Amino acid sequence: MQAPVRLPRAREARIPTDKLTGYALDPAHERGRHKARVFASALGITTADWRYLHDQILENLPEGEVRGTRITPFGVSYEVLVMIDGLNGATQPVVTTWIIQADQPARLTSNLGGHPVTGCENQPMAAQHNILDVVELLVDSGRWPAGTIGTVVEADERLALVEISDERGHALDFVSLPQDALATRPSHPVARIAS
Repeated sequence: MQAPVRLPRAREARIPTDKLTGYALDPAHERGRHKARVFASALGITTADWRYLHDQILENLPEGEVRGTRITPFGVSYEVLVMIDGLNGATQPVVTTWIIQADQPARLTSNLGGHPVTGCENQPMAAQHNILDVVELLVDSGRWPAGTIGTVVEADERLALVEISDERGHALDFVSLPQDALATRPSHPVARIAS
């Protein structure tokens, strides 16, 4: 029997606050609100509990099983199943997605599946689309036609990694596109929790 694959350097992993408070636990985010609803109902975790979720993910990540990997322009992406103890007494599997760039520690980029998930770093950048922006594809990309809506989970001056999710917020795919192949969707201003 083969031992499960674990995330490299999992004990050094990082979770940027805004990925939790401004997306996965934000009930007002156009795409993240669905994930926020699942976290609240399945685990009793809301925006106010972001630090608890942050700590639960990092505490349980070293034992999480890698379910898949993929090479992206931003580094190697890992899908890891992590067990989370909810504030409501339930324990649920949460599929998390991490990116490892060169010799950097893993950084949470997103969440998938039918259970809660999270994360990405909100860095200042010269790009026109920022992390957590809701965008529309202006060109076809693989099976996703122009007009598909997604959320930017990673970006640099040239490219953006966009999470495509269903109407409930379950991630279906990630596509990497040039910045100019995306249009920002208007959204309502949302109050952010100070970190």
